[in-house]
Amino acid sequence: MKKIVSKSIHKKINLLAFFLIACLICSSCGLEDLSGEGYRIRDVVDGDTAELATGQKIRYLGVDTPEIMKKFSGNWIFDPEPLALEAKAFNRALVSGRRVDLEFDEKRVDKYGRWLVYVIVNGKLANAELLREGYAYLMVYPPNDKYLEELLQAQSKAKNAKLGLWKEMRTIPPEEAHRYAGRLVTLKCKIQEVTSSRRAAVLLKTGVTGLEVIIYGGNLKYFTDMPVSRYRGEELEITGKIRKRNGLELVVYHPSQIRVMSK
Repeated sequence: MKKIVSKSIHKKINLLAFFLIACLICSSCGLEDLSGEGYRIRDVVDGDTAELATGQKIRYLGVDTPEIMKKFSGNWIFDPEPLALEAKAFNRALVSGRRVDLEFDEKRVDKYGRWLVYVIVNGKLANAELLREGYAYLMVYPPNDKYLEELLQAQSKAKNAKLGLWKEMRTIPPEEAHRYAGRLVTLKCKIQEVTSSRRAAVLLKTGVTGLEVIIYGGNLKYFTDMPVSRYRGEELEITGKIRKRNGLELVVYHPSQIRVMSK
């Protein structure tokens, strides 16, 4: 009897293992076949997220747009940041109901199960269009930086023309950062200290408790002209979004966000 039960259990385990492997293979195949395929966009979620006709959510690579929903006491509430609704409307006009090509980079899926993609519509890179019109700002996480130069150029055009997010850019001291949570600002400060953290990141200390300027380890490869250690003691203007994450933080993804005032 024990042998029969044991064989039955082993058979079930083998079947389960086969099923799991088959699922992984199918999922992988779906991802491999994505690039260059035409997909229809059912609708957009916000400025940088959309839903395919299949129900699959996609997240645009290299960009970040203002948030529409915020989490409060465990619940998502409607509390749009400045230009969030305008960014969504622009994205909708750009891609909703249309067939698009989707292109992956190195990392293909985020922790929410969304495909991380570049969206090509009518021969244009939608990711870059959002930047070019000032509805997004650059947010690059290596190794997903295939179109970094094109995205940088698009953002530079919006910044120089003072479009969208750049139109009413505020330059603030670190002491006022708490008033601008969720906003894109230019932080004017003197760097007191440059340290490494347990999060594999470099912190630029401004001297204000509860405010961190963070450069994640993967992004340090972009800082070849001026190593981040040389920012110590420098007067800087740092452009980025003030976020509430166990305090306040501003993440630097690329050296283009930093201007050394002495230069």
